[in-house]
Amino acid sequence: MAESTHQRRTHVRRNANDTVSDVSEATVRNRGLKPAPTVDAPPRDALLSLTEPADEPLSLDDADVLLKLEAFFDTGSDLLRHSDGEFPMGEREKALLLSMRDLLNRVDFGYESDTEVDDIVYALEHPEWSSRGFNRAASRPWLAIGATPDDAAAWTAAGFNFDEAFPWHERGLGPAHATLYQDAGIDPSTGHLWTVSRGIPADDAIKWIADGLDPDTVRRLLNVHRVADHATYREWVALGVTDPEAIEKLTRLGHERIAAWTDLGVPLDEIPEMSRWTVFKQYGYSERDLAVMAMSGYRSTYLIDWAEERIPADQIVEFIEKGYTPKRAAKKIANGVTATAAEDLRRGEPVPGKAWTTIKESLDGKVAANGYEVEVTHSRSDHGFVHVDVALYRGGDRAGYPIDTYRLSFSSTGRFMFGSAAYKSKVATVDAFLRDYLNSD
Repeated sequence: MAESTHQRRTHVRRNANDTVSDVSEATVRNRGLKPAPTVDAPPRDALLSLTEPADEPLSLDDADVLLKLEAFFDTGSDLLRHSDGEFPMGEREKALLLSMRDLLNRVDFGYESDTEVDDIVYALEHPEWSSRGFNRAASRPWLAIGATPDDAAAWTAAGFNFDEAFPWHERGLGPAHATLYQDAGIDPSTGHLWTVSRGIPADDAIKWIADGLDPDTVRRLLNVHRVADHATYREWVALGVTDPEAIEKLTRLGHERIAAWTDLGVPLDEIPEMSRWTVFKQYGYSERDLAVMAMSGYRSTYLIDWAEERIPADQIVEFIEKGYTPKRAAKKIANGVTATAAEDLRRGEPVPGKAWTTIKESLDGKVAANGYEVEVTHSRSDHGFVHVDVALYRGGDRAGYPIDTYRLSFSSTGRFMFGSAAYKSKVATVDAFLRDYLNSD
């Protein structure tokens, strides 16, 4: 092998026949690439013209590196011929040329160079990394996690160093998603759950997270309940609908049907249930009637008996509260008596009928005998039950805890359903209630 020496301003080679040649005129074997074509090599300036002009030789002392640099210049000349179409240029040749050109742009040939020798060697060995601005040390951690030069360059371009990028990369997230999540204050694990595990892009996930939803709920909204996107969901929320199933049903109905029910006074969150009321049309009820019945507070299964008797929709509730059965109300209607004009069968009590009056008599006796005070309240359920709650207090101690409490349930017409005392089992007859609870002491 020819002996090479390096001086401060002159780089020469001593050839095998003991002659000396300037490096730009020396013929150097093309190391690592296919042999250069047998044509006259262009001057060194042909490659350097791609960089800033430099008059001084590179100040490096490693002989092996200098030999590689000699090969670099000769190779560069060949590559320039390739780029002119004289020879085909492969991807490796292109990458090498770009790497060398970048390297030369960073080296001051007229003065001592700060460029490490190993950076030059690495540029020759791995132009795919060097051309993206990575030396051996900078590329090592990326290589250790299986990142490509393009991966590493993308993270760097996004403003992440290796330590910052690693938690995101490890969880399968790229720089675009990582940037969005990081700016929103969302950690890599949460980003992985939304984007990698559930397939929801970061920009959408951030919006859903801000609404307090979890990824599984969002997947159901999007895939099962037919919500088009986050913007559509927000439209429903703005209208007061947040239940996913309700949103799906409303979406199925379409805007025209929704608008029609809304115009009839049906709240938006009740509209999904209006389908169960359409059966009432067979009894001659209009959609306005259906809206009235739907807003009555009673279930459709309870009102079906009233519909079969063709009781006007706007009179059903008043008849119920006055203690009428559907058939008895139908007779009133047939006789021209409206619900408003009909007698109140309760006569000031929670429910009509003998069952309650019998219990009330026994209750009044217990109150009188013990000097108690009594409080009676009642409420109605959506399936027609009337619940009567009774609380007994020591005289003058209404503000304290009651001595006894009872719950009695009746039909709207006063039929006894069941009764119980606090923390005790239910009984199904009036006699059992009187015996076990009111008269037991």
